[in-house]
Amino acid sequence: MAENINGAVVEYFDCVDSTNTVAARRIAEGCPEWHTVIAKSQTAGSGRLLRSFFSPDGTGLYMSCVLYPNAEDIGLITGMAAVAVSEAMEALGKTPRIKWVNDIFIDGRKVCGILAKGICREKGTAVILGIGVNVFAPKGGFPEDIRETAGYLFDTYDSEKYKKLTSLILSSLQKRYADIANGDSPEQYRKRCITTGREVKVIPSGNEGGAYIARAVDVDDRFRLIIELPDGETRILDSGEVTARI
Repeated sequence: MAENINGAVVEYFDCVDSTNTVAARRIAEGCPEWHTVIAKSQTAGSGRLLRSFFSPDGTGLYMSCVLYPNAEDIGLITGMAAVAVSEAMEALGKTPRIKWVNDIFIDGRKVCGILAKGICREKGTAVILGIGVNVFAPKGGFPEDIRETAGYLFDTYDSEKYKKLTSLILSSLQKRYADIANGDSPEQYRKRCITTGREVKVIPSGNEGGAYIARAVDVDDRFRLIIELPDGETRILDSGEVTARI
């Protein structure tokens, strides 16, 4: 089933392997910007660093939006999306906080993951913006490996809340994206960021060396994390992973 929401063609599925995979097929078919794929469950949902993303039926919102951004704006999409999704949750009475760079927490538990994936084309790079939200409490609880860290927005299923959240996220994304280069998304990101001001463990991406300890100082206007090492050296991170040191 498909419908038009806020000018975006939205496809709905009960279950797919991954909404990102379906979105990639739509790009190959020449779909317009903002083509959006939404599923009630995924059998092969994925997050950062090739981790699986828990996507059970009837509890989450799993969506992928197709974007055709300017090349200089690609690095801004994940941070922009984190602000947009946070605003949608706030409109439903929640108080989300952002963990650099792509996770949204409520009451200390992760309720949303965001992943922007680039696809090279002859006409330029396309981006699939994948968003997974734990909207309702899963039956039987979360798997053991995420039981202590995962959370959700609402205790019980409510189709109207699900539809409202979907519409709010799309609307907020479109507004933020339309002004991605000149808007106040970085400022709004910093207001909600729970990473800055804390001692963190930095896990570099790829083959960039081993993990190390630093202090997260700030987030710049391109959503890069500014850290300070114990010897006073300052670094700017645009990739990798950080966890609060316990």
